[in-house]
Amino acid sequence: LRDEEGFGTNQGLVFKASDDNDNLGELVGWNLMHQMGIIKGGAVADGKNQKGNRYMILPFAFNDVPNGNELTAFGANAGEGNYPITEINANISPKHQPQMFAARLNQELLNYALGVADRHRGNGMAKAVKLPNGEHMAHIVPIDLGWAGRGVQGDPLLGGGVDDRFWRDLDRALQKANVTEKARIRQAVIAAWDNAIDRIGATLEGGKEEFVRNAVKNLDNAVTRAKAEKLYDVLTKQRASLMRRRAD
Repeated sequence: LRDEEGFGTNQGLVFKASDDNDNLGELVGWNLMHQMGIIKGGAVADGKNQKGNRYMILPFAFNDVPNGNELTAFGANAGEGNYPITEINANISPKHQPQMFAARLNQELLNYALGVADRHRGNGMAKAVKLPNGEHMAHIVPIDLGWAGRGVQGDPLLGGGVDDRFWRDLDRALQKANVTEKARIRQAVIAAWDNAIDRIGATLEGGKEEFVRNAVKNLDNAVTRAKAEKLYDVLTKQRASLMRRRAD
């Protein structure tokens, strides 16, 4: 992505046009992502392309990552395995902010909550930069959320996101960590887990009818109402599963 002067930038908007069934998944997914603090700004539907497909206006995946010298060692796609958890999680390494750990976990929780299918390498964007002050900052954002509701899983620890190394890396990190590091990791996981439960709950708190009414606004109600009802049920079920796991 380039700015008006032709220089590379992380900031911008994406205009994505699809059928309203997929648009609904993007709308609900990106707005929940915003609620969970994964990215600033949600999605809106506005206008149509020449084929009559409605545009979803989405924030660019790296809007939250300031411009800086890109650290190519992290790769472009979540799931590439170029960011071992012991290097960039929960302040275990002073070189990196804890955002990458939270981002890796949050994208797992988001994809699980939405029951998104079509999760593969490339459908989660990862980037790290070195800022002018010397700090490193990293970020992961799930993308292509149109197939929400098609990939529901029963156990959040089975994965389902695009970062296929996360749970394995977490297990290895815990095995190697000392008592202080284990406590730090545990608190980071609990914080992300509780945040997901809370934010999903806020999305559902008005009840199914209000959720559906807000979801299909500016979309084709006849096409999307049934999917919106299904997504409400999926989010309700997956949130309950997260709560049970939290109790464990």
